[in-house]
Amino acid sequence: MLARLSVLMFLQYSVPGVVLPLYSMRLDALGFSPWQIALCSATHGVASILAPLMGQLADRWLAAQKCLAVCGVLAALDLAWLLVARDFWSMLLATQLFWLLAVPMMMLGTAITFTHLEHPEAQFGFARLWGTIGWMATPWILFGVEAVTGGKGSAGDTLILAGMAMSLVLTAYTFTLPDTPPRHTSVSWLAPAEAVKRLAGVSFFTFAACMAGFCLIQPFAIQGTPLLLNDLLEDEWGARGARVWLPPLLTIAQVSEITCLALLPAFLNRLGQRGSMLLGLATWCLILGMLSMGGKVWLVLLSLGLNGPVITGFLVVGQVYLNSRAHGDLKASAQSLMFSIQGTGLVCGHLLFGALRAETPPGGLDGELPGVFAFGAGLAFALLAILWAGFRPDRDALQDD
Repeated sequence: MLARLSVLMFLQYSVPGVVLPLYSMRLDALGFSPWQIALCSATHGVASILAPLMGQLADRWLAAQKCLAVCGVLAALDLAWLLVARDFWSMLLATQLFWLLAVPMMMLGTAITFTHLEHPEAQFGFARLWGTIGWMATPWILFGVEAVTGGKGSAGDTLILAGMAMSLVLTAYTFTLPDTPPRHTSVSWLAPAEAVKRLAGVSFFTFAACMAGFCLIQPFAIQGTPLLLNDLLEDEWGARGARVWLPPLLTIAQVSEITCLALLPAFLNRLGQRGSMLLGLATWCLILGMLSMGGKVWLVLLSLGLNGPVITGFLVVGQVYLNSRAHGDLKASAQSLMFSIQGTGLVCGHLLFGALRAETPPGGLDGELPGVFAFGAGLAFALLAILWAGFRPDRDALQDD
């Protein structure tokens, strides 16, 4: 079962993995303004806010694997639209529809995995690392194609075509998954509301505030790091060298993430949920502080290498925390709450990043982005203090008992 669920993680993360890493680069190449890039990027957050609707559907009305199959086939069709979109409104609508399908895909796959793992805290890290491998697989395939063809063609178009193929493979794979039916006998028919009621407490609300704050800052890296690294690589290696090497260099973050996910049981055994999440946020402060020091290729690459403790320690352990607090009939809704919390932060964060870039005096990305990263580092330090003061999951577990 663990192997089957690991394949599911690989496929579900490979689809958004073809869009997100180079998305801001694609829009920048089309001549979009900072505000237009911010609005298009914020569609990810809008879709995440609406994730509880899919959690309600999977927990109360339709089997989770069937919901996942529908999302997969529709995502493939939408990626065809995204492939040909060139003007702002077409890109905005195509991207919004994509995330309205991709976010539920990730949420449903996670809920299915937690439902069928015998020991989630010990096994989820291994299954989830295959999601990260899926995220980075297509950029490496692209690197091989670019190396063979001499860097001709559009990297973004090649990735989107790969995403269409992976969406259809995911759809076919859902027919092999174990049944995860809705629970019709639950106390409450409105699953997200029941999930909030059961999770309510100081630790949960602290976690929710810090998760929203983290996602407020995350767009600084999502939009800013590819733009900054591409600008620096073009200065050193030229436009062709940057186009060929940018996708695989960005996967340094995923290599670090895979290592940390493999060590997730050790993280939880040695540090617990609270300690692991504090480590993740502390590392996030360090990353943003490094990026604020200015444009040096080695510094950006080092910041990518520190991504693992952030994703594993904060985001993935956050999923484990929610799963440990949710009952069997609310697995999808508990995970959808996390996506909704993240979405609120992402929408505000993408717009904030665009506003900060628009207000920064022109002078090239090397001079524009470090100040924005410094602002983010200050916010991350404040979140670290809030999490340290208010997040005590062990105490909440004792109260539940």
